[in-house]
Amino acid sequence: MVNYFAFNDTIPATNNNPSTDQPVMLSNNASDLGIWSQDHIGYNTNYGGYHLQTTFPSFSTPPSLPGNPSSVAYPAAGTANATNASYYFENFTATYLLNCVKAFGVFTAGVAPSFSNQYNCASVTGSGVGPYTITLESNVVTGNNVIVFINTSSGDVPKWSFSGGVLTTTSGVTNASKVCFAILQA
Repeated sequence: MVNYFAFNDTIPATNNNPSTDQPVMLSNNASDLGIWSQDHIGYNTNYGGYHLQTTFPSFSTPPSLPGNPSSVAYPAAGTANATNASYYFENFTATYLLNCVKAFGVFTAGVAPSFSNQYNCASVTGSGVGPYTITLESNVVTGNNVIVFINTSSGDVPKWSFSGGVLTTTSGVTNASKVCFAILQA
C-alpha cells in the first residue's frame, strides 16, 4: 500500500485570516497525524512518538553521508540476489550488512539438550558427546552456502556439517559443555 499525505507549506500565511486558513491547516494536521501513525506510537498515549518499526518503500542506493561523524542505515538489493532486500549500516569506516545472522543458539550437551537461548532454531537433538543435530526453522537460509561459528564452554572446537537447514556437530563436544553457534549467510 502506498500512502500519500498532502501538505500545504504556505499555510498559515502572513496577514491571512485564520478562519480562511483553517481548512488547509486541518488538512495539514490530518496529514501529520497520518504520517506519525505509520511507524510510530501515536498521540495521546504512553510512549507517543517512539518508533514501532521503520518501513522503507523500495531498494535504494547508499545515500550520501552528510558530515563527519555520520552514519546511515538503508535497504538495498540483497547480496544473494537483486530481488530480496538487505539492510545495511554505513559510516565513514565501512559498510556493514546487518541482516546476515540467520540463526544462533546456546544449549548444554547432555541427555536431553534444549536451548537456553536461540533464534530461528526449531530443535536440537543428540546426547552425550554427540553428534548433535540443530534444525533451523523453515526458509531461514537459502541453500547450504553458510558461515558457521561454533564453540563450547569446554574450549573444544566442534567439527560440523551443514545441509538442508540442518547443522550437525560431528565431533569435539564434551558432555555437559555449553555449545554456542551462529549461522550467517549474505
